[in-house]
Amino acid sequence: KESFKLGSRFANKVWNASRYILGNLEGRTLVAVPRSALTELDRWIFARLSRSAEITRLALESYRYNEGAQAVYEFFWNDFCDWYVEATKLSFRHGDEAEKDRAVSVLLSVLEESLRLLHPFLPFVTEEIYGFLPKNCAEGATERASQLMIARYPALTPERLDPSAEARFASLQELVRSIRALRAECGIDPALKIRIALYVEAHSDAEAAKEKTDIMELLAGLSRVDFLSNPADRPKGAIGTVGKGFEAFIPSG
Repeated sequence: KESFKLGSRFANKVWNASRYILGNLEGRTLVAVPRSALTELDRWIFARLSRSAEITRLALESYRYNEGAQAVYEFFWNDFCDWYVEATKLSFRHGDEAEKDRAVSVLLSVLEESLRLLHPFLPFVTEEIYGFLPKNCAEGATERASQLMIARYPALTPERLDPSAEARFASLQELVRSIRALRAECGIDPALKIRIALYVEAHSDAEAAKEKTDIMELLAGLSRVDFLSNPADRPKGAIGTVGKGFEAFIPSG
């Protein structure tokens, strides 16, 4: 029964995420987005999608269906919904019209391929959603298949792999998770925006936090980030957390 409940929640997640993305189409124009125009966040999600496709294909070919199901679940719920979709909200809130068109075009192309990846596991739900997608929503704003069940199944695309982007975003994820855990330990209301002090090691993947402070603030519920040149400069009485290449502190005041 628990497995059925898990599947039901996942189907709802796929449906609601797709509805949110389609709801952002009003007034937008889908455009072809060359790789040179992709942000580091975009390159990260395409790399994660490609790796998930490889894992899922190998699992299906060797009849390890549980491993395939776990791979698509982890990718769609965690990588795509919890991180990528949430982070792209910044483009829709603060970007100009051209950026919004670019962002929604990439978002839709990732959704279209994600539905192809999910199709063997959620055939009816994904086929229904696929029918609502714009005609020209595949990667490069090209025409999608007429039906999902005859569309090409995703595979590993080596040119999409970007170890640097993956490592830097993984570091940002570790930082956000550490701040969330520290907030929970301190009993801070998740809805409350807080200020933190942050030290990151030079030339480490954690330096991504300096370039993506807006994403970190959005995902960790922060009002401001004060960067420290030395961890010894931490605020007095602050409570801290340590990770690979960083130290984060919540001031006591």
